[in-house]
Amino acid sequence: TTLIYLGLAEGIAIYGVIVSLLILGKL
Repeated sequence: TTLIYLGLAEGIAIYGVIVSLLILGKL
C-alpha cells in the first residue's frame, strides 16, 4: 500500500509540474 501512495503522490507531482509549465508557456 505504501508503494501505491508513493506512486500516486509522484504522479500528482509530475502532473502539477506539467500544468505549471503549460501555464507559464501561455503567459
